[in-house]
Amino acid sequence: MLPDILAGLSNYSGLAEIMLGCLSGWLGSAAKNRLERRRQEIDAGQLENQQFRLALLRERDLTDRTLGLTDEVDALWRRLAAREAVVGEYHTLIVQARRRIHDLEGQQGQPLTVFEALPAFPPLREMPLGSTERAPKGVTRSNPIRTEKPP
Repeated sequence: MLPDILAGLSNYSGLAEIMLGCLSGWLGSAAKNRLERRRQEIDAGQLENQQFRLALLRERDLTDRTLGLTDEVDALWRRLAAREAVVGEYHTLIVQARRRIHDLEGQQGQPLTVFEALPAFPPLREMPLGSTERAPKGVTRSNPIRTEKPP
């Protein structure tokens, strides 16, 4: 019986080789396609991870820059407030000195000295665009300090 099987295999060996070749080629192609699909999935996952990492780095950079600019703006506001406080003190001292000079001139019977008008303090803020409020005479957007003497 074994010789009959071997004789049959030898008769159909060409056909068997072709079928085994086709089967192994098909299995190899399927394995190759499966590995290629898996590699593409991994590459896509790595690309998504890389894009996510880049987005995180960009977000961290923007957050750091925003915090730095916020700190800078806070420092500028503190500096502006300190300068306005000094100017306010000078404004108060000037008004007090003028009153004292007028008091002394009045006590001595001399004519009162006419001083130039001081700018308004605190200074007038710029009006928003499209504002219907009217600015005092002599005050413009480019020059928010009153340039004319009040009547």
